Amino acid sequence: TVDFIGVEGHTGAKFTNSSKSAIHEMAYWITEFLKLESRERDITVNVGLVNGGKAVNIVAGNASLGMGIRFYDVEVEKEILQTHKRLEAHAEENGIKLSYSKNRFISPLYPTERGKKYLSHTEEIAKKIDPDFYYSKSPGLSDANQIADFGPIIIDSLGPAGGKVHTDKEFLYLDKIETSYNVS
Repeated sequence: TVDFIGVEGHTGAKFTNSSKSAIHEMAYWITEFLKLESRERDITVNVGLVNGGKAVNIVAGNASLGMGIRFYDVEVEKEILQTHKRLEAHAEENGIKLSYSKNRFISPLYPTERGKKYLSHTEEIAKKIDPDFYYSKSPGLSDANQIADFGPIIIDSLGPAGGKVHTDKEFLYLDKIETSYNVS
C-alpha cells in the first residue's frame, strides 16, 4: 500500500492556498502503472484498493493505493521498478510525501533449468495417471518465489485443476484432485 500525503485546503482557493492533492497524485500513479499492462507481454495491473479525501470541497490531504502487478519476465521487473522510481520523483516534485505500509515487492517465480527439467519429468508421470493432465504457469506470487532464490527446485501451482480463480464463479474439477495429489 502506498500512502500519499498532500496538503489540505479549500478547493476554491486551490491556486492560492498551497494545497496539494494526494488523490491527484494517486490518480497519476494509477494511469502510469496501467500503461504497463499488456496482453502481449503477459503483464496485468490491478488497482485493488483506493481511499482518500474528506469532502468534495477540500483538496485531499491523504490517499492510499493498493495494487497488484503480475508478470513473468525479469526485464518487466526492471521496467516496473524504473516506473516506480520515476513516480516517486514526480510525487516529490509536486510536494506529495509518500509512506509505504504492507509494501511487498515479490518477483515472480523464474523457472531454472533444473526446475524445467523436473517439471517435464513430473508431467510425464502425470500423463500416465491422467492423459488429460496439463501444467499451466501461474502468475501468482507465493513464498515459493522467495524460496527458489536459495536453489531448490520449485514447481508452483501443481494443485487441483479448476478455473475462474478469485471470482464468484470459481470452480474445481473434482475428478482431477486425485491426479494432483498423486503427482505432488
